[in-house]
Amino acid sequence: MGIKRKLKEIIMVHSIKKKNKKEPFIAEQAELYQLPEGATRLDTNSYYFSAHDLEGHSIFMRRAERGDNTVEIWVAYKTKDFIYTNKKQVFNKSDAPIQLTCVQPAKTWKAVFNGDVYAAKIDNQGVAKITEKAMHASMIMTFEATAKIFDFTYHLNPKLMAKTLAKETWDKSFQKNMKENQQRHYEQLGEAVVDIELNNQKETLKLTAMRDHSFGRRDWQYMDRHIWLMALMSEHESLNVNMVSYPHMKALKTGYYEHEGITKQIEIFPKFDQFDVIGHVPNELKYDIILENGHAFHVEATKELEIQFPFDNGNYTIYEGIGTFDINGYPARGIIEFGFNKDKARWE
Repeated sequence: MGIKRKLKEIIMVHSIKKKNKKEPFIAEQAELYQLPEGATRLDTNSYYFSAHDLEGHSIFMRRAERGDNTVEIWVAYKTKDFIYTNKKQVFNKSDAPIQLTCVQPAKTWKAVFNGDVYAAKIDNQGVAKITEKAMHASMIMTFEATAKIFDFTYHLNPKLMAKTLAKETWDKSFQKNMKENQQRHYEQLGEAVVDIELNNQKETLKLTAMRDHSFGRRDWQYMDRHIWLMALMSEHESLNVNMVSYPHMKALKTGYYEHEGITKQIEIFPKFDQFDVIGHVPNELKYDIILENGHAFHVEATKELEIQFPFDNGNYTIYEGIGTFDINGYPARGIIEFGFNKDKARWE
């Protein structure tokens, strides 16, 4: 490592620690965050719940408020044989079909969906093609945390983050966009009980779950691409890999493994270019990671299906994949999410 990069790491560690001291993570404040007056379309307050079991059931819901009084909605319900999802994705705030209640900050949340879903058919590439068959659905998810919140600013090891940021070119564009594109983002492992009523049939599922909350500035068009690999082994064990590319920062990588309340962060990540760049979720992935304590994981993931969610008039599309994982021989299920800018020149 050169002296210049080492110096940049020292500077960045100091900057991160200073910021965390000035702006500590306070769970109750973050959990109950509301968009401020004067918020714009680029300001967001997003809640996401994703729940799975090893028998093939999956449910996810996302409600993201924007400063222009709109709400972005995702919902999907997968059984071993069927997949249902929403067609309309942007609503006026007063009409949004997902309502959220914080029962107890950092512990218990309730997410309720009431609206239309559509059956989808899976093509030979694993892409869910939404049909015209609509039906009303009610899903009531109660999330109970089984682990502490992990905040991607406050709880990250400053030295690991500094290593990543020191590799970037610290020009005026980097400094400007680091300041402008600020977000608070945190995740929490738990379990979810979901009461479902669909097509006049009722079912209750108990699933391993992960939720995340992010708020701040999010300009979909500014992102080049991203990858999120979220594997749930049990309500007490998960593995998360996050990789994102922006014009000013080409390889921001964060992630962690948690087990029985102990969290270890990832130190060595896969490279972006080891994954097939095909404009959606690859059918299979293989990657290796090493934790900060030296423990290594070999992961093999297989896509079951993907659902496409275009944003900002199609300028950026998220391909939300549901899949299975083999982690050092142990089974898991979860999310294989890829996102791409409409401009292919930014990621091909």
